[in-house]
Amino acid sequence: MEILKDIIPVIDENKNYWLVRTQGGKYYEEFKSGNFIAIGWNKITLDDLFSLEHHDLVKKIIKEYPKRIRPVRLANQLSSFAKDIKAGDTVIIPSAGSNKITIGEVEDDVPYLEYVDENAKGPDGRKLCPFQKRRRVRWIKTFSKWDLDMEFYKLFKSQHTISNANEYASFIDRMLHTFFIRGNEAHLILEVKKEGKIPFQALFPMGTEILNLAEDFNKKTAASLDLSNIEVKINVQSPGRIHLTGPVKTMLVIGFLLVLLVGGEVSVDIPIIESTVNVRMGSLLEKLADFMDRYQDLKRDDFILKTYMKELKVETPDELKTLMEIEHNPDLNHESNSKE
Repeated sequence: MEILKDIIPVIDENKNYWLVRTQGGKYYEEFKSGNFIAIGWNKITLDDLFSLEHHDLVKKIIKEYPKRIRPVRLANQLSSFAKDIKAGDTVIIPSAGSNKITIGEVEDDVPYLEYVDENAKGPDGRKLCPFQKRRRVRWIKTFSKWDLDMEFYKLFKSQHTISNANEYASFIDRMLHTFFIRGNEAHLILEVKKEGKIPFQALFPMGTEILNLAEDFNKKTAASLDLSNIEVKINVQSPGRIHLTGPVKTMLVIGFLLVLLVGGEVSVDIPIIESTVNVRMGSLLEKLADFMDRYQDLKRDDFILKTYMKELKVETPDELKTLMEIEHNPDLNHESNSKE
């Protein structure tokens, strides 16, 4: 049970996602190196944000910043920073021109104050971020804009200091994970690493062969997989991603089968029970192992699937490969725990 929790992310359906601007990239590197995000307008204090009613907050903004256009919008932005962003939420910061983005997780439920001399400079001679109202963030990964889904670019059209990015949650999660659980569904991401043109005759037949393999497993093991509720999203720009979504048990089996197909190993002794999604892995992995032991005797179509995956340079989920590696070599799990 602990192995599954440690390796396969189970994402809270109630978490929120935020884009936080970095003053045109001016403070992007400082946010990253300092593990924080921040917002300006220092004359508006944290006490103001938590004690004043919204209309009184707007009045104070008008008083302290009389030249500020749209004080109501600013009040909303400040309130979001202080009250709406919670520990566990995902935050995205863009560099200058959004050429890079970094994704992290908020670590505190309330902001803190950092008093910085507005004229202070860092070791590189650049002016330090003077914003006093801050939130602690654990940064996870940085991406080039060339790694982003095309739909994701719409998020960066907003010029607000803080923007809710919940409608882009699936894009963000699949950038960070290649297998994860959210609610009653599991998400399986296949990374297509092939450069250049993506052959039509390999991409779409590969999907059919994946389904055929799962159906064959279903018939020979009576696993009762639900193959009727699998959804697919494709963004294969070369390279790109194939995003499969479906019932947790079904997606776990498909993921493990694909890992094994391209050369993974699995033991039948993984004693995992994840009660929140009603998946018991022990007997399931026994069926997987038996099925793959007889793989050489399967019909030729299954070899075609392996050929398609090789042609497209498809990479299977890291989380599932890690799970198999830990069970195959228990010392890896001890090493992982000792680092925490």
